[in-house]
Amino acid sequence: MFLKDINPAVLLLVTAAAVVLLGRIGYRVSIRRTSALIEGGEELRSTPDYYSWYTLVWMFLPPLALTIMAAALQVGGLFRVPGYWIFAAWIVLPIAFLPLAVRSIRADVNARIPVERVIYAILLTAALISIFTTIGILMSVLFESIQFFQ
Repeated sequence: MFLKDINPAVLLLVTAAAVVLLGRIGYRVSIRRTSALIEGGEELRSTPDYYSWYTLVWMFLPPLALTIMAAALQVGGLFRVPGYWIFAAWIVLPIAFLPLAVRSIRADVNARIPVERVIYAILLTAALISIFTTIGILMSVLFESIQFFQ
């Protein structure tokens, strides 16, 4: 298969470019959908930008979750996930979830709350990673210092 032979760095760049392109498409489609709702006389509970971000959350949260699970499987030594599977997940899943996301854009949906929850989760995860990294560094310095002075 073609994807098995491709350099991992090139595969990462192609995946990133595809994600950017799919994200742009999803954003524009959701802006058009919200514009059509507004022109139809609907009063939206969130701004059109929030609905666009809501669409992107629908599109990219599933492949992100799969990528994290694949990394956990690899770190645990249970299963090595080929890079082209992850590439396929980042292409196929957003395309599959785009129609569902656009259909879920309705005037009665408050898109702000789920988008802000995802942002909160991302910031919390980043904070926890930095805290645990700092604790690891301090523990390493402490144990090396104890060994040095004995």
